[in-house]
Parts: sequence; C-alpha cells; structure tokens
Amino acid sequence: MRNLSVLLLLTACGSGAPPPSTAADSPPTEEGHEVVLERRARAGDRFVLTTEARDRTRSVARMPGEPVEESVEDATHRLRADVVVLDVDAQGRVARIELTVKHATRLEGGEEEAVVPAGAVLQVSRALRPDEEPGVTWVGGTLTEEQAAWITDVVDSREADVGADEMYGTVQPRAVGESWPIDAARAARNLQAMPTVRVSEDRLRGQSTFAALTEIEGVPCMEIVTELELGGLSVLGLPPRVQLREAVATGRERRWLPLAIDRPTLREESAFEMRFTAAVPTPEGQGTLEVTAHNTSRSDYRF
Repeated sequence: MRNLSVLLLLTACGSGAPPPSTAADSPPTEEGHEVVLERRARAGDRFVLTTEARDRTRSVARMPGEPVEESVEDATHRLRADVVVLDVDAQGRVARIELTVKHATRLEGGEEEAVVPAGAVLQVSRALRPDEEPGVTWVGGTLTEEQAAWITDVVDSREADVGADEMYGTVQPRAVGESWPIDAARAARNLQAMPTVRVSEDRLRGQSTFAALTEIEGVPCMEIVTELELGGLSVLGLPPRVQLREAVATGRERRWLPLAIDRPTLREESAFEMRFTAAVPTPEGQGTLEVTAHNTSRSDYRF
C-alpha cells in the first residue's frame, strides 16, 4: 500500500537501476522552471482519484536437513472515487476529504473482492503531525478495522514528518535534464518515524531529476524523478533468534507537476524494493532467510 512504499516506506525504486549520483548539479539544457513538489490545496477542490497499488513479498527459507521453503504474498489494491476536499491547514495541506466510491477492491490469490461497495461515502481525516492518527468514517454505515486500515493506506492519509520539498526539492529554477542531490539528513530523520526500519544518514543517498516536459490531458507538466538508495538498514521486529545479516533498499518516485505552480499534482508513480538476508540458528545448524518486498503504486488525479 502507499504508506508501505514510503518503506514499505518512502517511494521508489528500480532494482536494476544504477546507484543514484550525488555529484554536483548537471548543467542546464534549456530555460529553467520553478520546481514546487507540494502544491497547496483548497477546501472545495474536487477531483476523481484513480489509484492502484501492488504489494509482493517473497520469502525463501533454507534450513539444515529440510527442503527449501518458498512463500509469496501478492496483493493488488484498486480504488476509484470522486473526491471533495473538506478542510486544509494553514500550509494548504489536505486535512480532511470525502470520497464517493466508484470501485474499491483487493485482488489476492486470483480472487478480487470489494472492500467497500460502490456508492459508499467515506470521510477521511489525515494525520498532519507525528502525534496524530488518521481516521475514516462511512457516512451512514459502519467500517470494520480492516476496511478502515485499507482505506487510510490507499488514500495516503499520513503526512510525512518532513515535506517533500525539503527532502527532495530545489530552491532554484531547473531545466530539463538537471539533477540535484536530496537532503539525506532530513530524509533519514523522516524515516525514524517508521515502525519497521532504521537507516543512518551516511547510508542514504539519492537525487531528483527534471526528467522531461510533457502533457497530462493537455496540461503542460514537469516530470520529476526522485531516486533513492538505502544501505545498512536495521529491520525492527524480527524474532529474537533471527540475526540480520544485510538489508538494503532502492526506490524511485515520479511526479507529474503542472508548470503553473498553483495547480495540483496530476499523477504520481512509485516503486520500492527492500531486500534482507538473516541467519536463523537451529539445533541442526545455521539456516538462512531471504526476503524481498516490492511495492508499486500509481495515482491519477483528474480535476
């Protein structure tokens, strides 16, 4: 789900991509444009949200004297809804929205089931501070805990502790082809709030790139790509007898942002992959556990 990809976590990835460079900015290739990643919302804004996220985790256990055991969990989540922004904060961040569901399903094991029925009206309150929790209600209905968790994940209802512009943005106009390093200290600090992993600033690197000028439904847009590479991860919550050997992650996020900075983001795509290997002591000797978790998502906002 989307919160998982921002780690399980942030957003991102290309497992076969070369490591991102944090070298000096590349030279401009054309006239620069102001790059603003976070666009201010207004109460009353309306749009159609279409989002799809896929979570896939593959685990391979090799234990002495036993056959290799492999397991795969694979689920796809789809949501399409008419959205109204009900409230924003002083910075223009969305605080509360109302969704009228057109399609909300989970596909797993070859079977697709509705999470909430078409026509359901949901109100989602986003968590804008670290001490807040998101909330969701079904107008005229009652949600189970599982339904509520699915909705708050899919609509990305938790704000990052550090803004995208602070972590991945740039303070000067950029031209197509230009790149700039991310703020690794702020990005690493933001990840400390995640319950599953930890990464130190010196093992996190990445860059953002003004990849192209393009159009989304006739609107001139900047395509901004952010790449991340995380090494030496600490994975929290492993069983006591499991000893982590190595954990790394890569990520990539694409944003399509109108050139007019007062207009909202029109599309986002992300992919994230984390891999870790652990030793598992047994009475017969030492075994190994290898886990690869891959998450992708795409969201379109049609105003």
